[in-house]
Amino acid sequence: MKNFFKKIQAADESVKKRWLFIMSAVSAVIVIGFWLIYLRYSIEAVGNHSDKAEIGFWRIFKTGLKAIAIQVKEKFGNLLYGAMGERTITIE
Repeated sequence: MKNFFKKIQAADESVKKRWLFIMSAVSAVIVIGFWLIYLRYSIEAVGNHSDKAEIGFWRIFKTGLKAIAIQVKEKFGNLLYGAMGERTITIE
């Protein structure tokens, strides 16, 4: 193995670039392969649970958005009411 790397070090730039491309492609395939295996097991694990027991990301996300929307509406209403209330003129 050491001799192999020494040969690559001693080679010209085009050979080094070729081996860089080959090793990068092999590394990418290995990483993607492990990721796909992990993804398959993750999907199987999620499929085994019942929907009622599982609280999903989107459910939590929608609940959070609703809470934020209610607070923004309330704050904006108070701001608008306060601005309109200060600018009213009462004629007697």
